Amino acid sequence: MALSSTRPLGAFPVGGFNSQDQINVEEFKSILTTACGFALPSDKTKKYNRVKVLLTYWDEDDLNVKNEVARVSDAFRLGYNYTCRTEQIPARGHEAALTWMNRTLLEFMTGTDSNDLLIFYYAGHGRGGQTPDEGPCILISGEYPGYHGMKVDTELDFAAAKKPTLDTAAADVLYLLDSCQAATAGIKPGKELIAACAVESRIPGPSRKSFTAGLVQELNSAVTNQYFLTAAQLFFKMLEKVHKGDLESIPVHVETMVGPQPRTSIFLAPLGGGDTWNESPDPLTGSNRVPLGHKRSELRAMLHVRIRNGDANTLRQLSQWLTTDRPGNVEPTGVSFEYAAPATSIIIVFIIPIPAYYSLQDHPAISFMTFVCWPESAMPAPQPPALTPSSGARREGDEN
Repeated sequence: MALSSTRPLGAFPVGGFNSQDQINVEEFKSILTTACGFALPSDKTKKYNRVKVLLTYWDEDDLNVKNEVARVSDAFRLGYNYTCRTEQIPARGHEAALTWMNRTLLEFMTGTDSNDLLIFYYAGHGRGGQTPDEGPCILISGEYPGYHGMKVDTELDFAAAKKPTLDTAAADVLYLLDSCQAATAGIKPGKELIAACAVESRIPGPSRKSFTAGLVQELNSAVTNQYFLTAAQLFFKMLEKVHKGDLESIPVHVETMVGPQPRTSIFLAPLGGGDTWNESPDPLTGSNRVPLGHKRSELRAMLHVRIRNGDANTLRQLSQWLTTDRPGNVEPTGVSFEYAAPATSIIIVFIIPIPAYYSLQDHPAISFMTFVCWPESAMPAPQPPALTPSSGARREGDEN
């Protein structure tokens, strides 16, 4: 019997399910609340006093990204009233490039505080670190004349550049990296990254299906249609472009929600304006609490969770909790609990919006199933079967 997607390696629970494969219902609700509150916030959303954008590319611009960089600058400067600065990285060897980047990032963050946002954008070549001495994200220039006329390129360890600078900034930081293998850049709490692709992928150069082209389209669309975006929602919109065939590479969103207080995703809104944005009523409830930048997309993630000591009432309890105290700013159809199946614990199938899915904390009791198209007119969820001795009886000694 061949291993396949139907019969994946490690699927069979050899020795039975252990406690690490299960979660109690309160812990599950906490994980779900944190993810939804982070990705789809409402009144808790942080609005910044100042937003500064630093856009970078190599002076040896062999990919010809100059015009794309200019479009990103225009989107932030004209649509959001952000302060933008474009710089060329000198391709004159690693030490010179690292010294320049450290100095430039330090100047960029000087004078900012926890009420500000810094956005760092890079377009160009990149690769992951290949030795223990290298950082996880290496930015690479185009070739330039070296000794004796040989053509060489400059490699800049971006992790080494940001560690003493942006990693220590009191301000929130959003990294937008349009390069190969940029998702390996380490991220600290209060910082987020949206990269063009993961380590196993390659990206196209400037084109209508490039990461930067999609980024500019989504930023301009938000301005035109007057809705706010979180970084998590911006990432989701880029994923939608992949789903529709309008983006060639699959982007990656990296964030860290660790901290004493619950965090919300970095918030993109215009400075000195936008007071009338986000006032359209929710088509379901008539409320002005519209999910920020969250169109009613049919694309959702379906997962299942194994609840410790769950029973036939667990599904109803979760549905009731969602109705009376739903997490974050999630519309009623954004999250749904669909089905409960008895086992040595109870298995709940649930559906959540894509931004919340990508913000879920990893847990062995929570497993991805598939992406689904979930229209508003979907059929009601089936009722969970009653736990009977024939379908879910526990024998003495069975693990709960």
